[in-house]
Amino acid sequence: MYVFSSRPARPSQLTSSLAAQQSPLEWLRQPRIGTSTRSVASHSFIKAKLRSCIANHTLCAAADSGFLPTRMLSVPQAEGGSAAAAIRLVNGRNVTGKYATLSHCWGQAPICRLLTANQADFERGVLLTTLPTTFRQAIGVVRFLGIPYIWIDSLCIVQDSAADWEVESAAMAKVYGHALVNIAAASSSDLRGGLFFDRDPDVVQPFTVYTPGGSTLGEGWYTWEDDNRWSRLGEEPLHRRGWVLQERLLSPRTIHFAKSEIVWHCLQDVGSESILTRILDHPADAAPCPAGQMPDYTDIRTTTAEILTMGMTPGRRAQLGRDWMRLIAQYTKCGLTKGDDKLVAVFGIADRVERLTGDRYPAGLWRSQMPSCLLWLVS
Repeated sequence: MYVFSSRPARPSQLTSSLAAQQSPLEWLRQPRIGTSTRSVASHSFIKAKLRSCIANHTLCAAADSGFLPTRMLSVPQAEGGSAAAAIRLVNGRNVTGKYATLSHCWGQAPICRLLTANQADFERGVLLTTLPTTFRQAIGVVRFLGIPYIWIDSLCIVQDSAADWEVESAAMAKVYGHALVNIAAASSSDLRGGLFFDRDPDVVQPFTVYTPGGSTLGEGWYTWEDDNRWSRLGEEPLHRRGWVLQERLLSPRTIHFAKSEIVWHCLQDVGSESILTRILDHPADAAPCPAGQMPDYTDIRTTTAEILTMGMTPGRRAQLGRDWMRLIAQYTKCGLTKGDDKLVAVFGIADRVERLTGDRYPAGLWRSQMPSCLLWLVS
């Protein structure tokens, strides 16, 4: 495991730690961290990751399709001018193009919602200035990436229509599963928080350790905290919400906007502004994580994608079972506003596993695992 700390470690500790790695220095390159996640470098990071993923990742590309949600918001593609200052609700059956999704916490703040009474207003166009911070900034990111549409749950599902909610919630797996990318407002507990935060670069970025001349390790190593920072996203406010778990796991590509840095996570690559992993030259069935990353509940994304593209094998079926157990352990730590949502909030993932395995999921338990799946405890 690589070690990062803003506190220098003793040379003997670093030497023994690095000598055990036998990994090439090319896995990492020196990043440039700005004082805010709104910086030009931050924006360049997400654009480069998305462009590289589209060009190189076969697992991620398998999720791209012509599917479009029932409703989407058209994103103004130019800054300035009255026409560019508004978004418009459009019917997915009447347009073509890619779309992004947004994962966010509703929180306790007043939320902008699509209602029966204001649907016509949204179809005519709503000024961006009337939207909360998180919505405005997410639309700005999508515009920067050149994506013409965005899907936001509270603005694309009629919130006071039980019939519309029943239809659209059932399609949630498709909405997130076929989006070009998901924008995750990871560190905001409500819509006032937004995507971007100021930070201290010296705390976030790795520092360089130089090894003695002639070492097989190369001339320099970048070190960082042994904290699995991409896995720690589960501790952010957004990922403590039960409904958001399947949004994260169904999306083939997600950009997490956290307080310390932006994290990219797709089916074949995971990296942050401070740790730029090098995985693109690996085959599609190679390990999707850099050396030292421990498995976590998000691995079910890659396992299901491999099964979809390369078929089911006994090894992948066993892996899917392990991934599911880790997923449920994480899910039961999350909060739900309505207890009745316990099964439906994870239904999209369960439905995908059902389709892949032919198994059945009565009352939240897998039939093939009866009765062993009844053995559980509260930690």
